[in-house]
Amino acid sequence: MNNQIRNTRNMMDMVHRRISGPFLMMAALAMGHGSSAMAANAWEGFPPPPDSKVIVVSDYIVRNNLPQSIRSFTSQRRPDEVVEYYLNVWDAQGPGKPLLSQALDEKVVSKGSSDYFMTMQVKDGPNGGSRGFMSVIFFNDIKKDAPAPGAGIPVPDQTQVLSDLVSVDGPKKSRMVILRNNHSVDYNARFYQSSYRFEGWTQTQELSLKDGSSTAYTFRRGLVEASVTISDKADDTGQTGILVSILSPN
Repeated sequence: MNNQIRNTRNMMDMVHRRISGPFLMMAALAMGHGSSAMAANAWEGFPPPPDSKVIVVSDYIVRNNLPQSIRSFTSQRRPDEVVEYYLNVWDAQGPGKPLLSQALDEKVVSKGSSDYFMTMQVKDGPNGGSRGFMSVIFFNDIKKDAPAPGAGIPVPDQTQVLSDLVSVDGPKKSRMVILRNNHSVDYNARFYQSSYRFEGWTQTQELSLKDGSSTAYTFRRGLVEASVTISDKADDTGQTGILVSILSPN
């Protein structure tokens, strides 16, 4: 299997399986880092889990018009211990009580304020420890008049927009839109080829699996590059997953 298609199918699989959760963390792993000025203040009240290693996923990313900062972590402590740690820390910070909930195989602790909404999700990790994600949503930077998720992207009829991620990394801006529908891979492929060509894009690459289950295209228009990957094996829903990635100058 071509690496580009395989990696994209794996990423869509993770995103689709987490769609009922509080946020789609794994999709953000494909995005770059952005501004860290706002993130620095947000994380003052969000300490790392005990006995953990924390990695910055993105200091500033916009998902469905919600600006976020995201970290991933692995801890030597069990998930229940990590949950108890955040319940105690955030309860002591006041005002307001932290909330505990369950999302699929993960436990989620969250707490809001007038400026931020903090969320920690954790599940079993290696060697009896745990792993998970930490997220801060910036209320003060939400754009109320921002376009709807998926706006400006060709979208077939009867298609659900699962996630719309935007990130700025230095001179470049990246956007990743994940969609899902009941159309065949071939139908979606013909739709995107005709849509992008009609809008003046030039197709530069096509990669397809022999069994027809997945295909990927790359288009260019000026300095902007768009990649479309389509797969009917992205998850176990029986639907077709579509990933549209756009890379452009900032």
